[in-house]
Amino acid sequence: MEKIPVKIIMVTSPSGDTKKGVMLDSTYYFPMQKDYGGKIKEFEQNYFNLIDDATKLFYNDDTKKRSNTHSTIFWELGKLFRKFNDRTSVGFYITNYANSLQRDFGLTEPYIRELIIFSREFKKTEVSDNIPMAIYRALIWKRNMLNKLGLFEQEKQKLIQRGKINQFIGRENYKKELKTLIDNHLGDY
Repeated sequence: MEKIPVKIIMVTSPSGDTKKGVMLDSTYYFPMQKDYGGKIKEFEQNYFNLIDDATKLFYNDDTKKRSNTHSTIFWELGKLFRKFNDRTSVGFYITNYANSLQRDFGLTEPYIRELIIFSREFKKTEVSDNIPMAIYRALIWKRNMLNKLGLFEQEKQKLIQRGKINQFIGRENYKKELKTLIDNHLGDY
């Protein structure tokens, strides 16, 4: 089955009205034998439902300010984004997914990608609200290098234990710890 390349767009009319929608991404155009209008409409509705669900989870309805900054909420948010992408990737290729989430939800593209990775690398039971999201992000930033050195799982378990005993570590201190760990093991290569 060929995937349908879609782009999530926002168009502003000359009168200033904005409308969001999903369209075939002509940048990735390929000859199609079928009419995919119905599938694209369904995809569009599912995407807007995702935005609604994420907004309810993450923001106060009245103020559009974060309702809760617990790490478990960030994990749930990453899971929503990841599962939507996993479900739709069977039939669609979203050419601007993180960019659209940034526009429609309000977190930056890198942050959204990090949340998706966070929800993939950690089980919900492994996430502690005693550990700020900034610490988890610092680990995600170094994930590729730690994996290359065979240290990611070890460092992940150490972080899980710190959460269980409520051991406070500041983000900058943790970033230094990770840098030292990596530097010490790079000498082995």
